[in-house]
Amino acid sequence: DATPKFSNEVGSGCSSLGRYVMVGKGSKFKKSIRLRGLDKTNCLAETRGILIHSAGKVTRFSGDREYIPIGSESRGCFTVSRDCVTKVMEIYRGASKHRPVMIFAKYK
Repeated sequence: DATPKFSNEVGSGCSSLGRYVMVGKGSKFKKSIRLRGLDKTNCLAETRGILIHSAGKVTRFSGDREYIPIGSESRGCFTVSRDCVTKVMEIYRGASKHRPVMIFAKYK
């Protein structure tokens, strides 16, 4: 079944939909941003260790999109190209506690 699955459950390996705020640099990947979910659909994102980080498969993708789902390999994280994660890091560095960066994940 090609229909994407979304979940907020710990151990689901799925991404969650809803509003997020960038809360810091991730520690698992050199260039990554930790996310905090702001909705019931993603409130466990920080506990689950959900990040925005790059993935080789996305970087090698020869299309015009910056993001492609890569299934269970992402473990719920938002995987982007190396260039895109560099842009995300720049945006995060320009943010402040009083003006955080919000992200909205939706499907269709």
